[in-house]
Amino acid sequence: MERGWNVAREIADEGMKKGIYSGYQVNVADEKNVLFQYEGGNRKVGKEQNLMEREMFFDLASLTKPIATATTALKMVEKGYFSLDESLSGYIPGEFHHRFGKVSFRHLLNHSSGVRAWYPTYSRGVSREGVLNLILNLEPVYEPGEKNEYSCLGYILLGLLLEKIGEGSLDQLAQKFVFEPLEMERTQFKPLEKGYREEDFVFQEKDHKIEKGMVNRAGLSFSGWREGFAPGEVNDGNAAYSMGGISGNAGLFSNASDLTKFGQAWLLSLEGKGFLPRSLASLAVREQQMGLKEFGLGWVLLKNTLKKPAGKSSMAPFLPTPLYPEIGPAPAGELFSDRSFGHTGFTGSSIFIDPEYKRVVVFLANHLHPQFKPGLNNVRARLHNVICSIHDGGDLE
Repeated sequence: MERGWNVAREIADEGMKKGIYSGYQVNVADEKNVLFQYEGGNRKVGKEQNLMEREMFFDLASLTKPIATATTALKMVEKGYFSLDESLSGYIPGEFHHRFGKVSFRHLLNHSSGVRAWYPTYSRGVSREGVLNLILNLEPVYEPGEKNEYSCLGYILLGLLLEKIGEGSLDQLAQKFVFEPLEMERTQFKPLEKGYREEDFVFQEKDHKIEKGMVNRAGLSFSGWREGFAPGEVNDGNAAYSMGGISGNAGLFSNASDLTKFGQAWLLSLEGKGFLPRSLASLAVREQQMGLKEFGLGWVLLKNTLKKPAGKSSMAPFLPTPLYPEIGPAPAGELFSDRSFGHTGFTGSSIFIDPEYKRVVVFLANHLHPQFKPGLNNVRARLHNVICSIHDGGDLE
């Protein structure tokens, strides 16, 4: 087995040698034990040594959605704050009922609400308080339940609604319902305000170049771009500039050790032994509506996310044209079971959970540092295939 883990390390190291990221953390676990953990490379590029350490924080980007926002929402459903199929109309101003009255919390969690995929809210000069009205004023791009379209704005809206219902900020609610019960001590929003230093963070993108390009392509403008790498500050523009670092779509920081605890808690919950009721955990990792197969509640369902041609997306105005589908493997590879679920983040984060084979794989890499370079999914897929082979007793000698 040791030879197998060496192969896994070699594949992860290969991503560094190709300049796809400067450092990484990887953890593999079953529902009770950590089977393999390793960190490699550096937290940033440079002449001085900046070795990756196990406790260092990564910007999780969209892993915020399942880990903080969706799981908090599920805990609130468990405790009777609201029901999944309840209309949003009881929680938004009356003038928007005609537009969002048919949208439910399930639709938001399942990326089937009709809320457009993305928009740079900060280009409108709105503060955190104005984001809710801005999103509600954007015309929906399809009818609720008509299809799945991954939506950052939908999760920003969901986070704001959770705050209203729970009478607390999203970071407070996530701490209360998720992080504290699971002893995820290094998982938090805005960690720089909690006494951590620059040296505790893995570096990401410089000068927000990618999002600048997205805004410019749509003919919009923004003058408040930060400069430099800004370690410890969230990379996502909406979370950083409009939401003050606490948002339902992005903003969470953590490391592989804490995310392993989270994954194990989901495995145990699916066995009836975890922090979520088995019925609720099981519901969250299966298809929610007939014909909509890509997402559960917060999670991507692996059996239904094979590569397919990209359809028309409300992201189109912000992306390079023509918009071609990515050619290559899915990030989890091909050896997770059909019951598996997980999520990735734009900064290079990922977690995949397989209830059938009882495994959790966390792979965190600073994919945007020092700059974006293609090839991450090739590394991810090969790494996950090797890890699954080792865990299944495969011979890698």
